[in-house]
Amino acid sequence: MAKWGRPRTAAAIVVSFAVAAGVYAGGGTASAKSRSATPVDPMAAVNRGVRFESTGTQRGAWSWLQDETDTATWEFTGLPSELTDLVMHVRVRVPKGTDSARFYLRFGAGAAGSADEVLGRGVVVLPTSGKQLVKGDIMIPVNRVPVGTDALWMEAGRIDVGGNQPPIDTALGVRKKSLQFAPLRLASTTNPAPVG
Repeated sequence: MAKWGRPRTAAAIVVSFAVAAGVYAGGGTASAKSRSATPVDPMAAVNRGVRFESTGTQRGAWSWLQDETDTATWEFTGLPSELTDLVMHVRVRVPKGTDSARFYLRFGAGAAGSADEVLGRGVVVLPTSGKQLVKGDIMIPVNRVPVGTDALWMEAGRIDVGGNQPPIDTALGVRKKSLQFAPLRLASTTNPAPVG
């Protein structure tokens, strides 16, 4: 699981957060009997209302970030006032023969892409295991999100906006559902197991 923030170990770090492929391990599945009594997680509405834009080349349902300057932006609104650490599922495509999905990702509050409202940035690196559809999770610690924030934006691209890292040379396929928030980890649920 990736975390925005300061690096912990050099082996698991790329730029400013640790990255690993994995699955969200919190909460489990509700039985049919208890499902009706389970409250609806507010992040489901946040995911449904996401706005997505990309300057990439559209191929089917996927927008491909082929040129170095191509970007994709997701704007999530309606975040609840009570937040916990935010886990985000990542689902992207890569060309055949690619050994990892790599892209720069930054996030912030306020207007999408606003330089003065960037809350975190780094490189996401997810191993492909020989597959073209790559899945993983990232985590944004709640202390990285200012109290009262009700909207977040995410921007993926092949160029480090900070100018400190070289461009990524492999294309990446993204779509509206490439970034989705997992349900909030409420106090009664188990914590996701760290991967890596």
